[in-house]
Amino acid sequence: MGNQADVNKEKISDEMLALSEKISRLMTSFEMEDLPLSQRAYLVIKDLIRTLKLMPGQMILEREVVSLFNMSRTPVREALVRLEMEGWVNIIPRRGFIVVDIKPDDIQQIFEVVESLDELAVSLATQHATDEDFERLDQILNAQERALDEGNSLAWINLDMLFHEKIMDMSRNPRLKRLREIEYDHLYRLSLYTIKDRSLPRSSAVEHHAIVASMRARESEAARILLRSHRMRTLGEIKQVLHHLKTKG
Repeated sequence: MGNQADVNKEKISDEMLALSEKISRLMTSFEMEDLPLSQRAYLVIKDLIRTLKLMPGQMILEREVVSLFNMSRTPVREALVRLEMEGWVNIIPRRGFIVVDIKPDDIQQIFEVVESLDELAVSLATQHATDEDFERLDQILNAQERALDEGNSLAWINLDMLFHEKIMDMSRNPRLKRLREIEYDHLYRLSLYTIKDRSLPRSSAVEHHAIVASMRARESEAARILLRSHRMRTLGEIKQVLHHLKTKG
């Protein structure tokens, strides 16, 4: 029994050491010098969850977080309260937090919000797009094709987010962009979580090209319908993969 306990302690220690190194890298990679401590903790913990460095269902003790960040409890708790409000964690009073799991109902809600915002964005972007905007979209589409040829799923996910973010930027509506930030981060985590069990998204590449072609033709309604169809197909695919993962698990 004693030997097993020692092994478990060593495993936990190794996990905390790895997590500490990830936090240190994030703290230096983000521009945080002028940010309040609670904002620093919020940004780093969210990024760890978003990128699956902290997995769905994983529990972290509050004292471990305080120690890892070298902060007092107050800014850490403030960060956790904000993260709980945004659907990233469930706080366990006087203990710590659990990373929120990925559930089918949550997926449906995320896509409903993202789809609505994306449809509005692509309609506005079609009206406001410049030649430079379309040139940038072409660059992203070409990079996506290379990622597919190389079988690089992670590169594809990042480029997919960039594609939709560019369309959001083209809407010339900063308020709309701010509204979508939280749900896009949830969508990114969802994409990473399911990518290994999904086939390469060649259908998405074709759909992206069709959306851009409609935008170039200044057919905002066609672009909106194509984007909605694209999101609905992706939702069905991700739901199917998640069901398979949950059943297998």
